[in-house]
Amino acid sequence: MRADSSVLINTPENFRDTWRYSLGGSFEVNDKWTLRSGVAFDKSPVRDTERTPRLPDNDRRWISFGAQYRYSPSLSLDAAYTHIYISTTHISQDAGDVEANGLVDGGYHSNANMFAVQLNYRFQ
Repeated sequence: MRADSSVLINTPENFRDTWRYSLGGSFEVNDKWTLRSGVAFDKSPVRDTERTPRLPDNDRRWISFGAQYRYSPSLSLDAAYTHIYISTTHISQDAGDVEANGLVDGGYHSNANMFAVQLNYRFQ
């Protein structure tokens, strides 16, 4: 049996080059604790006119917090949290033919949360 290799639909994404801006810092509280924080802004590579339901991406703002605890000069533990705010996204596409392809008109609101824990061991 031969698999059908015809393409049903082709959706070029037409990504563009973008920039990411970020700023972060660390504060050493004492010889055991270090606190960290940072912010970032990501410009989406998806143009408003090219956005599809498959990739409802938009600009993102990041805020992060973290800490490190040093048990010894060789052993430390890091923990961090990041929240990503994703700008509300609107999609309105008719693919040139509403009757044949349907109309997609709506919005997306999303965000993301990331948690990380890392155990570090330094060989001396």
